[in-house]
Amino acid sequence: MVEEPQNPPPDATPKPENPRPDSTGKKPAGKVPSPNGVKTAKHSRKHKPAAQPASGPSKTVVRDGSTTDPIIQISPSVTEEEASHERQNTDQLLASTDANLKKVSGRPLNSSQQDMVNQIRNYIEQAKAASDARDLQRAHNLAFKAHLLSDELVNH
Repeated sequence: MVEEPQNPPPDATPKPENPRPDSTGKKPAGKVPSPNGVKTAKHSRKHKPAAQPASGPSKTVVRDGSTTDPIIQISPSVTEEEASHERQNTDQLLASTDANLKKVSGRPLNSSQQDMVNQIRNYIEQAKAASDARDLQRAHNLAFKAHLLSDELVNH
């Protein structure tokens, strides 16, 4: 029987005895590639460039300036007759609310009813303050809320 010499398969190449390039434990000088083959780089922060002044007009700040802010009326303008009518309605609502509070003052109130009385008084104070500040619409709205709550309190 004649034996033919066996050729190694084409993918089998002789491997070096030491698969690691440096197994002595010494670190080589210079950059070392990372184990996964990806190059690593030092990260440095880039600084944003300084803001350049705008080419338009510059802003001047005057501390404690000599002018005062103009008074601007936000609410719609009403005639004196309309304002007088609004004040009368507000006063009537507040008087009716006060009468309702006097009606319930003699009877015992539970905690939620007492809270309602406190809210009514709060609305009355706010309505009077708004009226003094000539905010007639707000004064009327607050007086109306107080009146509604007082009606509810009297009926229950």
